[in-house]
Amino acid sequence: MIAITRKRQYKKVNFTQDEKDNILKLETVLFSVNISVEEFELLMALEANSNCEFYAGKDQNLEEVIQQLDTALPSELQGFKTPLRRLFYALDIWELSS
Repeated sequence: MIAITRKRQYKKVNFTQDEKDNILKLETVLFSVNISVEEFELLMALEANSNCEFYAGKDQNLEEVIQQLDTALPSELQGFKTPLRRLFYALDIWELSS
């Protein structure tokens, strides 16, 4: 994740050669839940830009968050809808398996 953060902060287009091995490992994990590295980067950008408005500052369960995603996602966050759906699906899978 440091590689993705560095790439975003310095507005780089690609990862360095040293980072590519770690990105390949991340890609393998993400593939199992149908999330691309690019979508993961988008999700990290969303987290970095704060999601207080989306969550309205309160704890919510996964069902409530998914419902809000379908009904109340602000227009400026619509580009994050698919990666968020995949993230919530992955969280659900990982929660069930633990």
